[in-house]
Amino acid sequence: MRLGIMCSSNDNLSLGSRLTFAEAISYVTNNIDYEIVMGAGETGLMGNIKELMQETNHFLTIIDYDKSKLINNNADKKILVSNQGARAGELYEQSDIVIFGPGGIGTDSEFFTMLTTKLELNDYKPLIIYNEDHSYDILLKELEYKERLGALTKAYKTYYDIATTKKDLEQLLKKYEIKIEKGKSK
Repeated sequence: MRLGIMCSSNDNLSLGSRLTFAEAISYVTNNIDYEIVMGAGETGLMGNIKELMQETNHFLTIIDYDKSKLINNNADKKILVSNQGARAGELYEQSDIVIFGPGGIGTDSEFFTMLTTKLELNDYKPLIIYNEDHSYDILLKELEYKERLGALTKAYKTYYDIATTKKDLEQLLKKYEIKIEKGKSK
C-alpha cells in the first residue's frame, strides 16, 4: 500500500502542529509495511516525517522538480518532474491513499489539485485531511461557503475524509485498505 503524505517543509510551522502530525503518522505506520510517497523537502514537518519513515525502514519515494533535492536525498525511489503542478499530479498518481497534514499554501495547492483530479477522473482514491490541530478549519469553511454560493455541490464532501485524532486516521486507513485490496483482487 502506497501512502502519500503531504505536509509543510517550512521550519516555521509550530512545534505543536509538527509533533501532533508526526505522532499520528508514527502511530498509523507502526508495524505496517507502507510505502511512503512524498515531496523531497528535507526541512520542517516534511523532513521530520521523512526521517521518521527512514528510521522505521519504510520504502520511500520522493518526487520533486528540483533535481538537487533528489540528488542529495537517500530515498529508495526518486522521481523528477518539471514543475509544482506536475509534482502534485505525480504524488497523486504514485499514492493509493493521500493524507494531508499541516502545511502552507503549497500543501493547500496539492489538496485542491488532487481534489480536482479526483473529481475529473471520478477516481476512488482516498484523500484524508488530518485536522487535529485545526489547521484546515479555514479551508474547510471556504469549501462550505462555495457550496452555499452554488459553486460546489454537496457531493464534493464525499471526495475526502477528515480525521481529527490518530485513532480516526487509523480507522480510515483500515477501511480504505480493505476497499483497495478488494478492488485489486477483481
